[in-house]
Amino acid sequence: MSSVPKHPERSAASLVDAFRKYLSRKNLKCTRQRDLIVEIFAGMAGHVSVEELWEKVSARNFSIGYATVYRTLKLLTDAGLADVRRFGDGKTRYEVQSEEHHDHLICLECGIVLEFHSERLEKLQEEVAQRHGFHIDSHRHELFGVCEAFLSGKSCPFQSDPSCLAQRVAPPLKSTYRGLMDEIPAPDEIPPAFRAYLSQHHLKSTRQRDLVVEMFAEMEGHVSVEDLLSVVKKRDPRISYATVYRTLKILVDGGFAVARSFGEGHRRFERRSVEHHDHMICQRSGTIIEFRDEDIESLQETIAHDLGFKLFRHRHELYGFLDERVVASKRNVSSGQGSDAREKHSARMVEQDDQEEGGK
Repeated sequence: MSSVPKHPERSAASLVDAFRKYLSRKNLKCTRQRDLIVEIFAGMAGHVSVEELWEKVSARNFSIGYATVYRTLKLLTDAGLADVRRFGDGKTRYEVQSEEHHDHLICLECGIVLEFHSERLEKLQEEVAQRHGFHIDSHRHELFGVCEAFLSGKSCPFQSDPSCLAQRVAPPLKSTYRGLMDEIPAPDEIPPAFRAYLSQHHLKSTRQRDLVVEMFAEMEGHVSVEDLLSVVKKRDPRISYATVYRTLKILVDGGFAVARSFGEGHRRFERRSVEHHDHMICQRSGTIIEFRDEDIESLQETIAHDLGFKLFRHRHELYGFLDERVVASKRNVSSGQGSDAREKHSARMVEQDDQEEGGK
């Protein structure tokens, strides 16, 4: 395993040239503003937010707006010249696409981001995909943990080491891992546990919130705000979208639910379960398959330990295409069924759009 992959260097000129060729193929306009944005982006290390890039671009040309920077990054992503990264802090980040794939480890205490690569991990996920008739096009794999030095009362060794090429995400995600230390309530225990959480954190407990939580606890699979709102409104038409969204946000903050984003621009939520699972997303049909592989789970622990971290959770999503016969067989399979009790299947269709995730 390599803790920090050595990225092949790509000059600003070559990135601008590749981007211009993409624009020409798509009959899109090449402009000096877009050239400048790509040139500056190519020179920035690590994982860059729209705000960070805009700040540097506007220092060179104050007439370039935020929207122009965002749209240019979107085009770079569409062209396969940049990758989108979301590390759970509410911001979308971008990095120049590298020929050598790498994954990420994020410290939940200080926000440090480390890059790593494991050939064994890549091979295991290919084997899992093949067992499901799934062809991987790309994947997202992020480990979330806390530096073992910090947990033992020492200072973090990465913050003062520029050679590790680490970058911080802000704000730190402390509540995310501290909530994971608590026991996970059963579905029927979620409403009273949620009320206790509200009281403990001096938040208001209302009948509307109780109803939202009660309905959510009964739902299976990956639930969007719209899905839950439609169910809740049958019981109380006065409940608004904002109330449902804010309640789901509190459920996530309290460790009762997990937010999922499968690259389609919409957040989905599911109850946090004792047994973790990962996801395969078919980009053709929108089918979501839940899976768990013990070899991958064990290897992740080893990777985190070798990098000096205690692993608390991870996000592993495989994007690609299912064989057509597999898609047909899964359309009628409900979540939680299947020959292997550890594997659950959901045939929820994913709506595609171009909205940027990250704004609350």
